Amino acid sequence: MKRLAITLNLCLLTFIVSAQSETKKYVDTEAEAVLTAVQKRLASYSTVKMGFLLQTQKNDKIVSEYKGTLLVKQQKYILDMENLKVFCNGETLWTYLVDAKEVNVTDYDSSDEEQLNPLHLMNTYKQHYTIKMIREEQQRGVMLQIIDLTPKHSSAIAKVRLIINKEKKQIYRMIVSEKDGTNHTYFVESFLVNQRVDDSKFDFNAALYPNVELIDLR
Repeated sequence: MKRLAITLNLCLLTFIVSAQSETKKYVDTEAEAVLTAVQKRLASYSTVKMGFLLQTQKNDKIVSEYKGTLLVKQQKYILDMENLKVFCNGETLWTYLVDAKEVNVTDYDSSDEEQLNPLHLMNTYKQHYTIKMIREEQQRGVMLQIIDLTPKHSSAIAKVRLIINKEKKQIYRMIVSEKDGTNHTYFVESFLVNQRVDDSKFDFNAALYPNVELIDLR
C-alpha cells in the first residue's frame, strides 16, 4: 500500500487544463469531445473535493479497499487515505506513510505522469494515452460514457477506463488495469466544488504529526 497510489495515473482524477498535440494520425473525435468537456468543467471550479472508495482486485477477488478524499486547488492538492496522506503546495510534495511514521519530501513535478493528483490525467492524456470511445450506457438512471485510455509508451498499466457522468461531465468511476491482472477501481462517492480553502492548508504541518521522521529527498 505504501507506494500503491504513487504508481497510479490519476486521478484522477487529477484532475487543470493544458493542450498537448496528438502524435497519432487517427483521433477518436467522439472520445476527445467528451474529455474536452470534462476538462472545461473542471477548469471552471476554484476547488474540487472528491470522496472516493479505492478497491483493488486480482483474480476476481477483492484484495483491499480504502476510502479517501482528494482536495484540489489548481496545482495544489491533498490526498487523505487511511495509511497514506499526501500534501502538495504546487512546489513541494510531502508523502506521509502513516504506518512507517515517515514523510518523504520531494520537489513537485507538474510533468510527472504518475503524480497522485487524479485530475492530472485530464491534463496529460493526449501526451501519454491513445483514447477510444467504447459506448454509452445507463446505470441506475445515470447516462454514462465509457472511454478507454491505452498507454502509448512502455508502462505497467495496460489500460485506464474512464466512466463519465454525461450530464454532469464528471468522472463517475475510474479503473486502472495493470498488466499483471490487478485492477484498481476508484468509485467517486462525493464531489464538492468551489469551497474556500486557504493555501496554507496544502503545506505539511509537522506540528500536527509528532514523532514522524521527515526524509528530505530533494
